[in-house]
Amino acid sequence: MRRTGQLSKWRTQANEMGDGELYNVLTALHVAAITWESNAGAPLPLVHTPPVRAERNWVSTAQAATITGLTQRGVREACKRGRLKAERVGGQWSIDTASAKQYRAH
Repeated sequence: MRRTGQLSKWRTQANEMGDGELYNVLTALHVAAITWESNAGAPLPLVHTPPVRAERNWVSTAQAATITGLTQRGVREACKRGRLKAERVGGQWSIDTASAKQYRAH
């Protein structure tokens, strides 16, 4: 999937659709593929992976911009400064929906 570019395409589509869970799964596959390729197929060490927090509803910077009334750049700045509850996933921000709604209310 990674060699044909499909994985990147699917990750982009999942992010654009706002499906944070699918995006996170595809990002994990992407990271695993890169790790596997860099080890030339050597067995990977077992590592503890914390469970995905399904209780949160995550949105993209574009969706958070719509919710907050900010520009996408403004959303990224708010994330960097800690004004929005967000995490970097695969080089992009995932913003907690409740945090974006609360930010809009202020």
